[in-house]
Amino acid sequence: MSIDAVMSALARLATYLLPILGVVVLVYLIFVLKGILVTLKDLSKTLNAAEREINKLDGPLATVEELSKTADEIHHATKKAVTSAINVVTENADNLKTWLNSKKNTASDTPSEEQIQKDEEVS
Repeated sequence: MSIDAVMSALARLATYLLPILGVVVLVYLIFVLKGILVTLKDLSKTLNAAEREINKLDGPLATVEELSKTADEIHHATKKAVTSAINVVTENADNLKTWLNSKKNTASDTPSEEQIQKDEEVS
């Protein structure tokens, strides 16, 4: 058998097998595409269900957002009040010191009861 005869036999075999293989590949491709379509339909249902559940969370999340904003406002107001109080104390520390010294000096200038009694005994 020569190479020409072998090639001729292979060519005839290929002419019979290629259409059969083409049909097999097309059937396989149809099954794959059908599986993809079924999966996409299920995915669509799942995404719709997930969207419904997420929409149910809109109300509670809005409440949490409002509470967060309120907590932030309270934090800022408290911070402003404390800063203001510290500034007032810092600015008036000298006045407070002067006032305390004047009270101390006034207390030492006025005679105590013991001093008054000693003065009365001496006189």
